Amino acid sequence: VDRVITGAESGEIRVWDAETGALRESWNGHRDRISSLAFEGDRALSAAGLEVRLWEAGHSIRCWDTGMRVEGAGFHPDGGKIWWITSDEVRIVEIQGDRKVASVSRRNSGVPYGMGYVGPVPPGSLLFSGNGYGIVRLDLRTRVFEVLDPEGYEEFAAVRPDGRIFLLDTLGRLRALGLPDRSTPLWKDDRRVRAVTWSFERGVAALGCSDGRIRFLGL
Repeated sequence: VDRVITGAESGEIRVWDAETGALRESWNGHRDRISSLAFEGDRALSAAGLEVRLWEAGHSIRCWDTGMRVEGAGFHPDGGKIWWITSDEVRIVEIQGDRKVASVSRRNSGVPYGMGYVGPVPPGSLLFSGNGYGIVRLDLRTRVFEVLDPEGYEEFAAVRPDGRIFLLDTLGRLRALGLPDRSTPLWKDDRRVRAVTWSFERGVAALGCSDGRIRFLGL
């Protein structure tokens, strides 16, 4: 990991050197709090307020007005598409042409507000987590939501390339879905995990904590 990218309450996006902690770049364009960040190669996708922005080499090259506050956004695994989630729906659109590929209403779905995207498991579905409600899977063909971990209180989750789902709570407890919980908290004081970026290729997760520090967790 050679860089860490963070989103601020002011809407500013900052790129940090992971080794030295020095600030490399600042990206500006949003006027609201950054609610999510996602990356694909040299491109980045950010969500703040009612908008989603696509960045390339530190420059904002596209902006979508969603009409509702965005809780999360990311690149679709099929390529050439992005998704975003609001309190009203999960929507997938093509980057070129803005054509809507799919839209699934969250009304009466049982999916709590504030849930963030995890990944595709299996192909044809999307996975969400957060707000202490465990893990929820959305089947894009049937438009049905399924709760996978109803007893869980995880805030963050990620999918390893082999399909294994990893879960992390706000105290830094890490476990794998479907396996016995043998985890212990990384700390027991007032520090809380507020955001996580996962890199299974490099075997590390970067944790943004409530004390303003970024910590790295080996996977």
